[in-house]
Amino acid sequence: MTLALRVYVKIGFSKSLGSFINELVFAASGVTKGELLDGVRFIPNGAIVSSICMRLPSGTVENSEATLRFKGHPVYKRFLT
Repeated sequence: MTLALRVYVKIGFSKSLGSFINELVFAASGVTKGELLDGVRFIPNGAIVSSICMRLPSGTVENSEATLRFKGHPVYKRFLT
């Protein structure tokens, strides 16, 4: 499985709170099909892409699926079947 991956880490000290602030965001979009995410699936007028976003310390896990439409797009229109 291939992932398009972004990880953001923010660790700092807050004088006003007197404690450390820890925050982590993990976001990925599937390029090829795998156990965690489906790959990019081409459809007649575009593609379907699945993504996941995880946040700490809240523990939020968000799965999403986007439909991209290539019609009229200057770059992606060449992928239309």
